[in-house]
Amino acid sequence: MKLIKEIKNYLIVGASGLLLVRANTASAQIIPCKGLDCTICDFLVLIKNVINLMLEVGISLAGLFFALGAFFMIISGESEDKRKKGKDMMTNSVYGIVIAFAAWLIIATLLQILTGSESKLPWNEIQCRA
Repeated sequence: MKLIKEIKNYLIVGASGLLLVRANTASAQIIPCKGLDCTICDFLVLIKNVINLMLEVGISLAGLFFALGAFFMIISGESEDKRKKGKDMMTNSVYGIVIAFAAWLIIATLLQILTGSESKLPWNEIQCRA
């Protein structure tokens, strides 16, 4: 049991470090305009960028919890509780990814409609019209 807590702590610290590094490198790319020249379309692009960052973080965490669930299943041995806990973690991770992608798809489509962007590839890029 002590080994599981140590591994869980290492995973949490590692994931936190990765998230901080990712947030630091992405901060310059989130804000689409500089100074006072921002428009409503730039605000919608900002919303899209924040949602994309949250999706990346969410998928990373879901992968982490999926791996942790698989680890619990591997070390469960005869314990049905640990096996069920691992299976539930893996199932909930997959559900979370599906919900996150569905929400991203809906919001990205709504932002496309609100900005009047043309449907070109990549389809989720917002082109602000001057």
